[in-house]
Amino acid sequence: MKYKKVIIKLSGEALSGAGNFGFDFPRIKKLANELKYLNKKGVRIGIMVGGGNIFRGRMVKHNEIERVSADYIGMTATVLNAMCLTAVLNKNGVKAKTISSFVVSNFVEKLDIKKCINHWKKNYILVFAGGTGNPHFTTDTSAVDVASKLKAEIVLKATQVDGIYDKDPNKFKNAKKFKELKLSQAIDMKLGIMDIKAYEIAHKNDIKIQVFKLANGNIKKAISGYDIGTTLIK
Repeated sequence: MKYKKVIIKLSGEALSGAGNFGFDFPRIKKLANELKYLNKKGVRIGIMVGGGNIFRGRMVKHNEIERVSADYIGMTATVLNAMCLTAVLNKNGVKAKTISSFVVSNFVEKLDIKKCINHWKKNYILVFAGGTGNPHFTTDTSAVDVASKLKAEIVLKATQVDGIYDKDPNKFKNAKKFKELKLSQAIDMKLGIMDIKAYEIAHKNDIKIQVFKLANGNIKKAISGYDIGTTLIK
């Protein structure tokens, strides 16, 4: 494996069932099996999950609730996703722990970087929830932030598109896909596939990011060093 310490950013939809809502357990088990293989190869894995299969801020269309309240609901949704993925990993013989940025209960650990490093030494997969623990930040930002604190080699964003384009490929046939891009360029171009704050943290801490389509085997390919999707470098 090319990389030995990675943070994987997964959207909530990566775990979802019909209509991108709820849980699809056969789908989650396929993901768990891929992670299990990588775990056995000695790769230290952290997974930052989103909450979009349960709640997204855009569901609030007419200011029914305040933005901060919506953000906290979304952060709580990520805890459910992290607990579900952790439970499936445990069921399939993988040591995994749910780590939350805010206090949940005695069955979810509060984020502590020293403890996370020790868990990695014991070959646990860490499933992170709660984002940064603060409103106005996305799970993209929290994934890069955790990567910097754990000194991960790369952030892998497994998403619904096969890389970063200069414009929406679903709307424009002439959209150009980037194979490699500097983080400073992504900031200047305001490329929306990730949060600008995430690009800024990655640039400041010299963290590589790889964006690719979530499909069977692609996480393994990315960690093995295959040139898939788009790579962002300093």
